[in-house]
Amino acid sequence: MMRPKAVAWFDDQGIEALHISCTTCGPNPGGGLNPRGQGQEGPHTMVVGRRRQEGGNIGAPQLFTFGTCHKGLLGNMAKKALTGDYDELTPYQVGKDPCRDMAPRRGSKSGG
Repeated sequence: MMRPKAVAWFDDQGIEALHISCTTCGPNPGGGLNPRGQGQEGPHTMVVGRRRQEGGNIGAPQLFTFGTCHKGLLGNMAKKALTGDYDELTPYQVGKDPCRDMAPRRGSKSGG
């Protein structure tokens, strides 16, 4: 039997999960539940969370995604793609982190 497993990344970042949604993309994902290659159809997770801040303040809700990037479902790509090396093994913050298929912006410290 499968059991939920804590994702330490959220706790390490001081983020409280408000809503978690997991999907396999379809009833019979082409890549299976353990895809062998990057970008194949397979499981992905979305988490709405917010940062715990000093003084007990709570930040605005943010969307984090991780898993397979098939068809751009993670929100980490500017263009739809069926395959590619854009799977996220750690949570990706949608709208904050740069799109993985875009060239880095000049002056960006993240490197794209």
